[in-house]
Amino acid sequence: MRYSYNTYHNYKPKVILQYDISKYPIRKKKIILITARVHASEVTSSFEIEGILHFLTSNDSLAIHLRDLFTFKIIPMLNPEGVVLGNSRVSLTGSDLNRRWDQPDEYLHPQIYFLKNLIRMSDIKDISVFCDLHSHTKKNNAFIYGCNRAANDNFCSWTKVRLLPRILATKTPMFSYNDCVFHVGTNKWRTGRAVMWKEFGVTNSFTLECSVFGYLRGDKIVRFEVKDYLNLSLSFLETLIEYHYVLEKLQKELVLTNGWLKPARLSAVTGTLASEELAKKIEIEKREERVRRRILKLKEAANKINRYSKSPTAKLYKDALNKSKAAHKKKINIEEMSKLSSALPQNQYEDMYKENINKWRKYFEEELVATHNQLQEDIEDKDQDSDSNSSEDNLPIEEINRLLCRNNNEVVISLHNIGGELFE
Repeated sequence: MRYSYNTYHNYKPKVILQYDISKYPIRKKKIILITARVHASEVTSSFEIEGILHFLTSNDSLAIHLRDLFTFKIIPMLNPEGVVLGNSRVSLTGSDLNRRWDQPDEYLHPQIYFLKNLIRMSDIKDISVFCDLHSHTKKNNAFIYGCNRAANDNFCSWTKVRLLPRILATKTPMFSYNDCVFHVGTNKWRTGRAVMWKEFGVTNSFTLECSVFGYLRGDKIVRFEVKDYLNLSLSFLETLIEYHYVLEKLQKELVLTNGWLKPARLSAVTGTLASEELAKKIEIEKREERVRRRILKLKEAANKINRYSKSPTAKLYKDALNKSKAAHKKKINIEEMSKLSSALPQNQYEDMYKENINKWRKYFEEELVATHNQLQEDIEDKDQDSDSNSSEDNLPIEEINRLLCRNNNEVVISLHNIGGELFE
């Protein structure tokens, strides 16, 4: 958005103190009628009116162009006595003034009564937009309540009443086009929006609702601040200028189509919604954040590996691994292997050492089988050579078998101890 109030408290508008009407030719201009604070407690509309008045009375080129195109009639507070008394919706007489537009009383509802007289004094055909500013306490975002078709036209003219809200939705993500409602219920026939549309024939008759809480930014709710309400009013003024030129461009096409455009054509003319662009931007930011976190995790893992490679534990593992390879080649005995395995602490390399232990177990099992077979052959040889057998030089067969079983059990127990100490 080109225009914005970044810091509300430091904002100083350039007010036009002198306006020489002779420099500007007198001609008919379209009327923009804006009202606010018909319900006393809806304070957000006051901030929006403040932003509109400050900008329209400045020397900005866009403000000058707006004054040249339109005549602005603004009522900042329709219910001043209700505001003074601290009422929520009603006036001094206890009436909801936004339900008295059809038949206002001169004494009970003087604000609405004399406002309608002011409208009758103007050329009704010149009223381009009527906008009543409100606050909403239940929904998020800013949105519009409009009518379902153009005034005094058939139901195919739905494009005319949706064009201005659609353009406004492309200006700021605070305004949600999907939350807009283009329908007049039976309980709304006496409101300003419905009466201006039905009685005075104003097609662009809207109620601009703004949440008192916040607006959706992706899946999060951002709280409204004063500067947000001021920026929303600037977006509304920008929308008026763009609407003026887009309507001129589409006038012939709307006549041919009887006021109806395909949704795709309407989107092409008005552009992408600001909320959709924001959603794409948020998705890109989320992807970048995921990539950033993944890179950080990889860096942390690299740092841990780097720190571990320089630690004494890593050196111990390297030495142990080298010794295990050498031991496998030299076929060292079980006792030395047990001592070697007890020096190995448990850590992230346990899979590597499990594989080595399995190799050692397989190797010693093969050695046990070979030793057992050799002993059996020796026993058979001793049986055949009866002359060489003597109780003094050779052991009996039962003793040899007993020793063989004992040695076999010790080997199995030692191998289980190796695995238990490492991986228990």
